[in-house]
Amino acid sequence: MEIKTHIRKEILSKRAAMTNEEVIGKSNAIISRLMDMKAYQDAKDILVYVDFQNEVITKDFIVKAILQGKNIFCPVIKNNEMDFYKINNLDDLESGYFGILEPRTCHDMQKYKPQNQIASNYQTNTLMIMPGVAFDDKKDRIGYGKGYYDRYLATHSAFYVIAICFEIQIIENIEAQAHDRRPDMLLTEERCIF
Repeated sequence: MEIKTHIRKEILSKRAAMTNEEVIGKSNAIISRLMDMKAYQDAKDILVYVDFQNEVITKDFIVKAILQGKNIFCPVIKNNEMDFYKINNLDDLESGYFGILEPRTCHDMQKYKPQNQIASNYQTNTLMIMPGVAFDDKKDRIGYGKGYYDRYLATHSAFYVIAICFEIQIIENIEAQAHDRRPDMLLTEERCIF
């Protein structure tokens, strides 16, 4: 665990050093590629994080996706567990866990409930956009250390998962553990890793 802590600190420091222009430019490149993908175009329901502290910016993506008729669900952390709730616009978000914007769950917001799994074991109409601190070429991931996505995906696994990050967040090797969940695809401003 010591190594993961060191990597997390190093990558977060690199990401924090990015200029606003870099974050916006690279985020736009990533989101543009994402919205061109079949996985996005076929998706009806999209589970997506709200960006925080120099993560790939998702707020513009959320607005565009809603305008295109997608159902957008964002994460809420409560009692050490993560669930996703539907939002209709960015005004449905408020400051929550660690100051991260979350859906206002008090207003009868709709919680994401997967439909029955289909034969291929995938909900082809559901897409998850996953954040992370660091990744490697095998799509192994280091998150923020709380295991929310690993636990959520352990019980909600029947949809396509695309992780998005900046190229500076890709490192040579991550020692994965049995409970760690890999995305189906990793997308940066420079490449797609399947």
